[in-house]
Amino acid sequence: MKRWHELTVLLYSLFRKRLAMIVLLAILPPTLILISFSLSINVIETYSERLLEYASNTAITISEKTDSLSCCLSIRYGLMTIVSRDASLRAQVIMVDDVVKLKNLTNINLRIAGSGCEHVRVSVSPVLIEVLNISLGEPIKVCADNECFVACVAYYHDKRLKNYLIIEGINESTRLNEGFLCVRDAREVDKSLIRSLINELTEFSKNFVLIVLSTYVPVLYLADVKLLEELSKELKILSTQGVSVSDLRLVFALSTSLITGLVTIYSTALGYLVVSAGVAILRVFGNQIIPTPELRVEHVTLAIIATLLNFLISYLVFRGGRRVIS
Repeated sequence: MKRWHELTVLLYSLFRKRLAMIVLLAILPPTLILISFSLSINVIETYSERLLEYASNTAITISEKTDSLSCCLSIRYGLMTIVSRDASLRAQVIMVDDVVKLKNLTNINLRIAGSGCEHVRVSVSPVLIEVLNISLGEPIKVCADNECFVACVAYYHDKRLKNYLIIEGINESTRLNEGFLCVRDAREVDKSLIRSLINELTEFSKNFVLIVLSTYVPVLYLADVKLLEELSKELKILSTQGVSVSDLRLVFALSTSLITGLVTIYSTALGYLVVSAGVAILRVFGNQIIPTPELRVEHVTLAIIATLLNFLISYLVFRGGRRVIS
């Protein structure tokens, strides 16, 4: 209880004399720069990931003709009946010469069951697997009109062609429409370049964080020296009341560290508001897909790091400045 009283006295003096402004001036600029920069990097990362997602969702069309702006693959397509041991349904079918060529063109994720299939190979999506209750390597029956053939589920493809059964090997006798599956080239993005940019920005931000954090040490040291001088009267009064030097050192370190933590939290919130305001302005001018910045764990832990760092520095400052209260 006694130490709590001493801590309360110093905190009251810090606010009464407006000494928190010393900590604010010492911590606000580097923290504001660090948080604003870090949040901006996070916005760029999220924005770039959305751009990559946009690129991977390039439009896929099926038509009877090709055009000069697209990369196309010759296919047959139409509706066929798919029969498994538990269910049957009418589904859209794409018949290609080689499933791997289709994968390379559309960038679908393709999982291969193995080489155990002895029938015509087909690829199914999660939707068809769930409806038909089938698994990789399992045989199914595919029918057009009254003609059926047995196929083996050799591949598994993702949601980009989720409504299609893909049959490998074009059968001329099958009554399906002839056409082309096309992917537009105009929306393709060099993904490796974007990922390289993200990695470089992330690496630079880590180095920038270390540089900014290193500025805390001399700045906090000078701030704590000033606080010790300004609180010398209160510390002398507590000393004359019988408070030991070790207790004075502890409550001085605790009070200044508490102020440091609060100021760091304030600076973090202010930095978040600055970046959010910038994002809002960009959206007003038409960039609707730019993401809102998100506070992450490392941003919140900055206050903890600053508090612990100041505790150590203020503890050492008091040891070196004991003559102030003597």
